[in-house]
This record gives sequence, C-alpha cells and structure tokens, in this order.
Amino acid sequence: MHRPWQIWTTFAACLLLLVAAVAWLSAKALESDEAEAAARRQAGLEENARLALWRMDTLLAPLIAQEGAIPYYEYWPFHSKQDQVADGADWNGAAPVDGANASIFLQSHDPMVRIHFQTLATSSGKDVKTAPSATLNSPEVPVEGARERAVPSWISEEQYRENARWLAQLNESVDAVTLAERLPRLPLGVFTSVASGIPQLAPTVQEPVPLPVAPIDPEAKTQSPFQAGSQYVQPIQPPNGEDIPAQVANSPSTQQVRSQTEYQARQRFVETNSFNANGGQAMTYVVKNGGPLYLPPPGASTVMKPLWINGQLLLARRVKLGTYDNFVQGALLNWPGLKQRLLAEVADLSPNADLVPAPTEMGATPNGSESRMLASLPVQLVLGDLPIAAAGSWSPVQYSLLIAWSAIALATVAVAIVLRGVLLLSERRAAFVSAVTHELRTPLTTFRLYAEMLSEDMVPDETARRGYLQTLRVEAERLTHLVANVLAYARLERGALTGRIEPITVERLLDVATHRLSERAAQAGFTIEIVADPVMRSSQVLADPSAVEQILFNLVDNACKYAAAAQEKTIRLTIDNRRSEAAPIEIRIADRGPGVAPAAQRKLFQAFRKSAQDAAISAPGVGLGLALSRRLARELGGDLRYEPTADGACFVLSLRTA
Repeated sequence: MHRPWQIWTTFAACLLLLVAAVAWLSAKALESDEAEAAARRQAGLEENARLALWRMDTLLAPLIAQEGAIPYYEYWPFHSKQDQVADGADWNGAAPVDGANASIFLQSHDPMVRIHFQTLATSSGKDVKTAPSATLNSPEVPVEGARERAVPSWISEEQYRENARWLAQLNESVDAVTLAERLPRLPLGVFTSVASGIPQLAPTVQEPVPLPVAPIDPEAKTQSPFQAGSQYVQPIQPPNGEDIPAQVANSPSTQQVRSQTEYQARQRFVETNSFNANGGQAMTYVVKNGGPLYLPPPGASTVMKPLWINGQLLLARRVKLGTYDNFVQGALLNWPGLKQRLLAEVADLSPNADLVPAPTEMGATPNGSESRMLASLPVQLVLGDLPIAAAGSWSPVQYSLLIAWSAIALATVAVAIVLRGVLLLSERRAAFVSAVTHELRTPLTTFRLYAEMLSEDMVPDETARRGYLQTLRVEAERLTHLVANVLAYARLERGALTGRIEPITVERLLDVATHRLSERAAQAGFTIEIVADPVMRSSQVLADPSAVEQILFNLVDNACKYAAAAQEKTIRLTIDNRRSEAAPIEIRIADRGPGVAPAAQRKLFQAFRKSAQDAAISAPGVGLGLALSRRLARELGGDLRYEPTADGACFVLSLRTA
C-alpha cells in the first residue's frame, strides 16, 4: 500500500473491528455486572426479610405465649379455685358468678386484644354439634348477676358497652362450629404431666385422632404435639458462607433454603416460647403399641392457634373440661394495631413494607413468596425494594471498562498520530528525494558539459574558459551548501550538535559572516547593508559563530532566490536596540521582494516542504534552509520568526545576551 488513503482505510477497518469486539465484551460484562448487582440486591432484600420476620416473631411470641398461658378458669368473670371442675366430671356450661376472684380480663386490658371469648361444642365422629350454650360469650361481657358485680366495680359502663359491641361483631362474623372444626383436638396416647410425671388415665372415645409420627429433634428441649401441622422436622443446616462462592450464595435456590431454614427456626422459637410460658400444660407423649388409649387430664389444652375467619384474626385453643374435649377459648386480636406496631419495628429495614393475611395455614412449609410468612401469625410480609444506589456510584466492572475504553482511545490517538507522522515523513522523504534529484540534475549536467568542453580543449578563449570555471565553482558551492544543510539537519535530528556556545560580541559575529554573505549576495546581484550602532556592535551574545553564520547565510540565500526580481537589490541586516540589559538581541534580515503569501506562512519553517514541481515553479531548493535555521536558533537558546511587512520579507533572529 503506497497511497495514504489505503493505509487510512486499513487503519479504520482494524479500529472498527477492535471497537466492535470491545463493545460486545463491554456489553456482556455490564450485563453480567447488572445480573450480579441484581442478585446482591435480591440477597439484601431476602436478608432484610429474614431479619424483619425474626423481629416481628420475637415481638409477637410473648403475646401469643401470654395468651396461651392464661388458665382456662380465667375465661369466667368470677371464679373460686383452679380445680373448680373435677377430673372426669361433667360440666353443664354454666358460668359461675359466686367466685371470690375476678378474671384477669376484668382487671387489665391489652390494647393488642379486642376481646376474649369462649364457646362449647361437642364432637361425634365427623359431625360437629353445638351445645345449648355454644354461642360466643366473653368474661369481659359478664351476664346475669355477674354484670352487676363487674360494672362499675371492675370495668366502666363505657368499656362494657365497647366490649359488648366487639362481642356482637364477633358473633356475626365467626361461626362456632367452623371455629371448632379448624382447631386441632387433643390426640390420644399415654400422656405424662410435666409437673407430676404421673400418667393420666381417661376413657377412650369413639374415633381416635391419629398421632403425628415424625423424628423428634434431640437438640430441642421441648416438643409440643398440639401445634397444628407440626411435623418436628430436623432443621436444615444453613450453608457455610465461607465455602460457597458469592454467585451460589446469592442464587435463588440458596436463598430459598435459607428462608426455609429461618422459617423453621422461627417456628421452633415460637413453639418453645409458648410451651415454656404454658406452665406444663403442653405435654410430651409416647405411643404404646397395643396398649390402652388414654386421654389428657381435665384442664389440658392445645397451644393457641392463630387463624383468620371472615377477616378477623383470632387466637383459639381447645380445652378439656369433664367429658368435653373440645371446649374453645380464645381472643380477637387488634390486627390494625398489631400491624402498625410490627411495621414500625421493621421501618429501618423497609419503610414500604406491608403485612397481608397469608394464603396458607400456619405450620405449612414456606415455598416461594410464602417464605416470608410469620411463624407466629398467619401473616405474610411484603417488603418494598431496597434503596437504589446513589447516582455516580460505579461498580469495579464499570471503572475497569472506563479505563479500558480510555486506554483504547489513547492508543487509537497515539497510533493515528504515529501513522500520520510516518505518512508525512514518507511524503517529505519523497519530496526531498524529488527536490534533491532536481537540484542535483542541473549542476551535474553543467559539470559534465563544461568538464567535457574543457578537457577536450573546446574553449580556446581564455576569458570564456575563466567564465566556465567560475560557473563550475558557483555550482560546486551550491551543492556544498545543499549538502551542508542536509548534514546539519541530520545532526540536529540525532541531537548531535557539534558547535560550542560561547560569549561573543556582535561585531565579531558580523565579521565572521560578512565575507561569505557579501559573496553570496554579489553572485545574485545584491548588496548587504548592515545597520547597527556602536553600542549594539559591542554587545555580547551567547552563540556558536559557525551556526549563526549558517543561519544568516540561509536567510541571505533565501532572499537572493525569492527577491531576484525586486527593483531594489538590497538586503538590509539590522541590529535592534535592546529594551533592557536582559532582553535578547534581534538581528533582522529584510529584502524588497514579493514577501511570503499568508497561505504559505504556516508551512514556512517545515522541513522538505518543497517538491521538485514547487522548486521548478518558484526557486531552486529543497525547502530545508528555513527549517534548519530555526532549529539552529532554538538550539542556541534563541528563536527565528517571520514578520510580515508592507513590502518584502523580514526574518528576525533572536540571540541570548551574555
């Protein structure tokens, strides 16, 4: 490829391929980085969800345990003793009114509980029937003689009416039979009281309830068989984060395992807390194959089960009293108040969180969105998104891509600059070869012709012979000057300046150069006019005399070639007065020729700027003299510049003062 457009086309094609490849890699890297960031955000969301669920279950566990630990006899407005109902005795459902103790529900009120209630239902096979007193009643809404005793001694009339309103609303929305069906019954088996350790014997019933058979966790201190849906599954060991890569740790499957593990741990925490607060009401059991069936003792109860019925959040349990093993007691929870309190507890984790009724029953193993269920209530947590990272926050991948693209851009610019320099150098070299060939052709032709004529004695006239010899000498000097400029420029390019800079007076500097300058001007029919006062002539400068002589000779030679058609054949060399002692001394070389066109001034000091065609049109030369002169002036610590004038050309050489 010898043409510049071919080289630039190849460069552009290679650059396009490189940019396309890096762009594809960048897109894939950003896609992977975004996926990893999304996985990290999802992992953070799941961690926030697990922490929020732990906080809320920890907050709810005392409430549920407290409700489950309340003895059954506190559900009457007034009672006398804990053993009010004898073991195995029948109970007619009447509410005693002559007890000495008032129910704790009359003595204090929990704002998280609307009202406590109880009902009676009998069971025969799969058909559930209600007793005559099966409607919901409450110790906080005493009837008959208990009302006069409770109001206003224990509760105010206003509080009584409020309790009655909640009880009426509860009777309208909750069916006693439906409530009894959704609560687990006390299972059959050999039951050992935690308090006494003595097996309790009771008659069998017609239809025994199957006991759950599952491995019991040996690490757990207690196990309750009364929690609905309990399977006593061994906990899944959480993965060791140090042994799992970040991509695996943030994967959906790993997050699901963690969520299930956390759910089971929270479920065990709630059950254990309820058991410990129940004062021994919950009991361990052992199944005796082939042995008699026994029922739990009177007063035994199941653990409080939370459930939704017609939009109402209840805590309910079965209690064994006499021959009735399905007596129901419970509380209507203040769900709006609970919800507000729970959300306030996790406001720092997710300000936009919400709690909604769970679609599954308590105790079900969570899957997918159900993994955000509370273990204490059938409620599901809905978390808002994590806060978006602040603007301007870049990931390491983005920083790396920025550095890579910056490096590619810098490399592209550098290669383009180098390529342009190489092409310009190639063009200048071609122009130089062409110009040098053109410059050498004329003197060599003259040498050959005149040498043949003189050697064959074809010039008998002595005057003509002397003229031929003078022409040969001028051409030889011309070639010598050309070669000297080329060699000097080559030395400057290599940084091998051979001259020595020393203090020298302007007078001495002019004496060294005047003879050669005058001789070159005389060959072209010009004269040199030097304008300098004695003070300026005596001034000292730091310079290399031979380098200054070459600069001045190039400027005079340039004036002789380009101002050859000028009417005034004078080249003026002026030494300017200094503005101060430290100001440089300026030597001006001016002619009366056509000057330099504005378009050509930009390339005036470029080396090898003239081609053979330009040299043939304008003046002989290769365009090296001015470039060499400026380089020499700057090597001396000065400068060379062109000053436009009204007529002719003017070059200013600045030299440092000694």
